[in-house]
Amino acid sequence: VHVGQVYAFRVIEYKNGGKDVVLSRRKHLEEAQRASAADARKAIVPGAVLTGRVASVVDFGGFVEPGAGIQGLLHVSEMGWSRVTNPNEIVAPGDQITVKVLRVDEATQKISLGLKQLQDDPWSSVATRYQAGRVYRGRIARIADFAIFVELDAEFTGLIPLAETGVDRNVDLRKAFPIGGDIDVVVLEVDVPARRIRLSITAVQQARESHSVREY
Repeated sequence: VHVGQVYAFRVIEYKNGGKDVVLSRRKHLEEAQRASAADARKAIVPGAVLTGRVASVVDFGGFVEPGAGIQGLLHVSEMGWSRVTNPNEIVAPGDQITVKVLRVDEATQKISLGLKQLQDDPWSSVATRYQAGRVYRGRIARIADFAIFVELDAEFTGLIPLAETGVDRNVDLRKAFPIGGDIDVVVLEVDVPARRIRLSITAVQQARESHSVREY
């Protein structure tokens, strides 16, 4: 409070005909904030596109404030069409970003936001980039008990089922296929609805011997 300035207050006590009056600036500000938040929430509906400030970033995503102190969660899985492992590589506190409202839980007041929904979906053109029966070179991204995941490019990762690795089941996959190593694979199937590309190592030699595919 500064001398000579005009401020709004909330009267919380009024006694003795106005001789004893208790005012609260905080109460007034809290009520104003609640009113502002109520107005802001009217615009936060599924499908709405909003601009907000990144308030904080955590391991599972970032919290975005579209206004009036309201925050929504931009989950790491909604940050990009390709797999995002570190949210800090996508957003940082203080960033102004545009997001799409995915869900609003009226019971808990939780708001789910998306960033990738405002970007072109690379899966809409995957069939022109990767075709079944052709040989492609990729990078081994990770190993699971049931498959090897191969990064074909920055947007697409395919999986090699164990039966298509060409090695015995008793072989240690992590030793046979070091993470980060380059590998040639054949695309067996591109399943757009499931967003899955199935690959094979065993089919590579067959493809080359038949000369029916051109290596990329």
